[in-house]
Amino acid sequence: MIIILLSLLLDFARFKISNDTTFCEIYWSEPYSVFQYVKKEGRFESHFDVDIFITNLSNKKQFSYSFPKVSYITSPGEAKNREMEAVDLIPLFLTSGSDYRITIAIVDSISKKIDSSSVLVRSPFWNGFTASDLQISHTLHTTERKNKFTKNSYMLMPFPERKFDQRRYLLAYYLEVYNAVSDTIIVSVDIASKDKVIQHISNDKYPNAGEGIVVAGGVNLRGIPEGQYKIVLSVIDSKNKLKRTKDFKMGGYAIAQRKRISPELSRYASFIDYIATPQEISYYNALSDSGKKAFLEKFWAKRDPNPATYKNEALEEFMRRIKYADENFSEIGKKGRYSDRGRIYIKYGPPNEVIERSLELSTHPYFIWYYSSSMQAEFIFVDINENGTYEQVYSSIKNEPYDPMWQQYLLPEDTRRTIKR
Repeated sequence: MIIILLSLLLDFARFKISNDTTFCEIYWSEPYSVFQYVKKEGRFESHFDVDIFITNLSNKKQFSYSFPKVSYITSPGEAKNREMEAVDLIPLFLTSGSDYRITIAIVDSISKKIDSSSVLVRSPFWNGFTASDLQISHTLHTTERKNKFTKNSYMLMPFPERKFDQRRYLLAYYLEVYNAVSDTIIVSVDIASKDKVIQHISNDKYPNAGEGIVVAGGVNLRGIPEGQYKIVLSVIDSKNKLKRTKDFKMGGYAIAQRKRISPELSRYASFIDYIATPQEISYYNALSDSGKKAFLEKFWAKRDPNPATYKNEALEEFMRRIKYADENFSEIGKKGRYSDRGRIYIKYGPPNEVIERSLELSTHPYFIWYYSSSMQAEFIFVDINENGTYEQVYSSIKNEPYDPMWQQYLLPEDTRRTIKR
């Protein structure tokens, strides 16, 4: 039996490629709980297909394509605690002057559940003074790493839900402006409710506008009550004015009673060396037993992703990672949590891809871990003494330790695909 779901959210933003071509990003998000997971090699994974159907409403031409994806979690309970976190974007190139219906379908490979949704997109002509659609998210930062989520050195994660609250209160925005007449333009940022400005955010000048500039920034939404709002960017040059808006929701949360750390969790809550700052660790070590208990409650309360619940999902996920590390990465005279692989697993979670080289005669055994969901990163662990102890010899993250001679341990084909620091 095929089950049709209605939880897939879509959004889109259009950008200029040329006067006659639009680059359109389709953003989608799906609750992790929709997928069916199976246990494999110590973690749980779900396989699903993303099907894209595109109809040019102007000439009735249709085309479609599909690609597989995999979702990883550490326990079945994690899927219930993570909402609207499976996010991605689909890039499309559209001909200007045409209207399109774009349908995305998510098909679970195990349960065969189908979730689908559609959007109507008009591909505009990009002549004259104009701008892209306004893209908003809860995360924006500059980066030198290039992936599908970066544009002009900015990384902006898809956020089709567009719902903020007193916990997730940063609204990040991104806009591209094209073909300004004057060298300097003015961009005004406002928050509006029912077409009435309730908060003026900024009024900035952008010199050297030329053929195109990028406007990016963030708005602190704390203090704004629950309701429906829009962010409004007004762009003015010497002869023209245009506006771009985006609707969003502001929610709230009920304050749950202060969360105590259970005896089971307390054995793991104090293992903060990998995630706390040196100052926090020094301060914690100088406290009395009662002071340490109070410190840990505040420490984990700050990391609680959902204060409205009676569980601290971040602490429970942390406990699961430590347990997994102890069970899978223990080495001679050392618990798994103290190994190099255990440390990375606890800090960053399960890798998205693992390469194991244990049967090669020309190299020591080694593992390569790739992360691609929340960050682009790589770690290499080598059993240099061939006694089951895997040392971290390389990381693409600059503040992580590495051996300058790390390439000597790898096969040439693995060296060539290494992510640079």
